Amino acid sequence: MVGALGFEEIKMPHQRRPPKRYSSGASQQSPKTAEECYRTGFYCLLYTVDVQFQIRFTQSDLDVLDKLEAILLTGDVDDTVEQYLELSSHTLKVQLDVSHFQYTCKSSDKVLRLLRGMTMEAERSFSALRRLQDMAQINSVSSKTQ
Repeated sequence: MVGALGFEEIKMPHQRRPPKRYSSGASQQSPKTAEECYRTGFYCLLYTVDVQFQIRFTQSDLDVLDKLEAILLTGDVDDTVEQYLELSSHTLKVQLDVSHFQYTCKSSDKVLRLLRGMTMEAERSFSALRRLQDMAQINSVSSKTQ
């Protein structure tokens, strides 16, 4: 399989023998294959990835984000909103009622797709407005020069 993909086969690094004055004459333990040689590093990497995932996905901030997502999807405002000074629970409740009346979304993925579409539509509107402004400026400059 390695040859079919065009990769070089993994080889063991060169093992240097210690000088005789440091060895007692006994044979030193060394891995016999490349798999044995790199096994400890591989498992160390897997352990590190596992620990990092556990740390990342057991943070208390993720619970808060999950509650905020539930608020956006259901429209039921609770005490989680009070943690954020820039959010007003009364205003958010009104905005959520209006958005739920206009759009019915059951998951945050649908909301994300909806927001992308709204953003693209707004960008098209702004670019059309920019073209109209450019045309108005050109017309006003040409009328002044005549």
